[in-house]
Amino acid sequence: MKKMITCLSLMAMAAFGQIVGPNLVKNAGFEDVDENGAAKLWKGNAAVYKVVDGGRNGGKCMSYTNNDPKNYQLCSISVDCEPGMMYEFSCWVKTEDIKGDDTGATICIESSGEKNEQGGYLGGGYPGGIKGTKDWTLIKSRWRIPTSATRTSIVVYVRNGMTGKAWFDDVACHRYNPPLVGFVTDNLYRGMVAEGTIEFRVGLDIATWKHTSADVRGSFDIYDADGNLVKKIAPKEIAQTYGAASIDSAELKIGKYRVVADFSLKDGTHQGTSERWFEKVAKLPERKNYIDEHKRLIVDGKPFFPLGMYWSGVSEADLDLYAKTPFNTLMPYGSPNDTAMLDKINDRGLKIIYSIKDAYYGTTWCPKQIKSEEDEATFVKQKVDQFKNHPALLAWYINDELPVEMIKRLAGRQKLMEELDPDHPTWVVLYQYREIRNYMNSFDVIGTDPYPIPGDPGKAGEQARTVREQTYGFRAFWQVPQAFDWACYRKTEEERAKAQPPTEDEIRTMSWQAIVNGSNGLIYYSFFDLKKPMVKIPFEESFGRVCRVAAEIKPFVPVIMSIEPAPTAKLVKGDGVDIRVWNYEGKTYLLAVNSTNKVVAAEVTMGKAFAEANNVLGTKGGVTLAGNKIDLQFAGYEAKMIVLQ
Repeated sequence: MKKMITCLSLMAMAAFGQIVGPNLVKNAGFEDVDENGAAKLWKGNAAVYKVVDGGRNGGKCMSYTNNDPKNYQLCSISVDCEPGMMYEFSCWVKTEDIKGDDTGATICIESSGEKNEQGGYLGGGYPGGIKGTKDWTLIKSRWRIPTSATRTSIVVYVRNGMTGKAWFDDVACHRYNPPLVGFVTDNLYRGMVAEGTIEFRVGLDIATWKHTSADVRGSFDIYDADGNLVKKIAPKEIAQTYGAASIDSAELKIGKYRVVADFSLKDGTHQGTSERWFEKVAKLPERKNYIDEHKRLIVDGKPFFPLGMYWSGVSEADLDLYAKTPFNTLMPYGSPNDTAMLDKINDRGLKIIYSIKDAYYGTTWCPKQIKSEEDEATFVKQKVDQFKNHPALLAWYINDELPVEMIKRLAGRQKLMEELDPDHPTWVVLYQYREIRNYMNSFDVIGTDPYPIPGDPGKAGEQARTVREQTYGFRAFWQVPQAFDWACYRKTEEERAKAQPPTEDEIRTMSWQAIVNGSNGLIYYSFFDLKKPMVKIPFEESFGRVCRVAAEIKPFVPVIMSIEPAPTAKLVKGDGVDIRVWNYEGKTYLLAVNSTNKVVAAEVTMGKAFAEANNVLGTKGGVTLAGNKIDLQFAGYEAKMIVLQ
């Protein structure tokens, strides 16, 4: 029985990804040089990057030499990648005495599009590197090109603030077709159901494979624990990115089941299978903290909206200050090692999200006592046993942006946490927000961290909408809005001068954009950055900004967490506007958020007529009601909470 439980929720795949087409990196081995000895087509500072002999296979390679940690230089080449497609990129790297706090010499891929405040940057793939002195090592990762990308580059480099020598050779970038059939997931909390409908989704990558949904056939087959076929369910929908099916749990007996998604092309070519375990129980177990079917965190039987900030370490002085604010939660990277500090957190009416996100052997900040993957479980079990019964504990932080190539380990960590602590959910945060579906079985709650300032705060809403799409609405979502100044992470004065902290209006719009798109928690980044010496405004003002926004949100938490049936609402017009509607204590609440800095006119049609409409958030006015039609006038970045009666 123990072996079966350990396997619950893990995935089995019968189809694998494929490398497609030629290497898109020209002059990949740096053999083609100009009259000055520089690698043709590559761009890099000649004082740092030089073509030399001694490559991996005896030819040439690109060398890096740098003794100044403030001298951050890149070496890049443009590659012709197709928007929307996924690419595998790699490079062989050798190092000598690479020192510094980051991960060392590596490769990355970056995409950009239309020019904006951030120069058009759209994101990229950033695998960890190697440091110290190591022989030739292959670094490889994957990245899906954003659909709006107009330019993509491959970069070989040594991470910021580091020194030493490195060599790069045999750079590659190939289009990669991920498995057409991805991971099966469901709408259940930790795979358990007592009653109601079970919804299944399997990720499909039909567009990447150059097919349409009409080319695909599939089924969802349910087997009992003895391997007997119980139900064969035809998909109710096959879209470009997923297949969907459902079953009434009343059709199933008490017991454990395995759902297997099996898909083929219409010509009979098998494309793969994926599976997931779930369990039908007579009654759901009583839990202290859990995620309910509405994707709300329930704490001691009541809905709880985590409203907090990332911390570094924890001190009593900071706790005293924090306890006077609207915040109820803190997420310290340096989580306390004893219960005494958790007692102090609890005494002030606060909750902690406890971080064990570094407990993966081979990652940058892994604790020194973890000397192998086998040591990880021992470390995690010790932490869970020590703190799982403490009243201050809210959730466990188990992954901070680790790559999807680690999915087996990440899903295994989730399963371990389910076994060790049934009473507290897990939370992970990913910058890889377009690939969340590939992580689905490795967390209870997802977060993403759009940090767009200086730039477009509308990125917060874009990421939140993508999260909803990627998770199929099956997972709880706590977003991480930006409160810090990027100057904290820039190494040169020139870079710091270009950075700026978000204004109060920008913090406000990013927060409400997250909420209007489904976030049931906000953990701002970060309390400790606001105190750093390179920031442009004093701590009292920057902290005041985020506190005032939190104070604005807090009174509406009962509305945001309400599950009373609400009328429908349709946005008829209003570019850049998102809406969400609730019923609470006999009133209807319509949240409407303008994610742009432009004046916008919007129109919303409600599913029923109302006699009165009042905006109770921010600047009053800008609302005209006529039966079931509401006309809205927005200032830039404005959010309205309209009470309808």
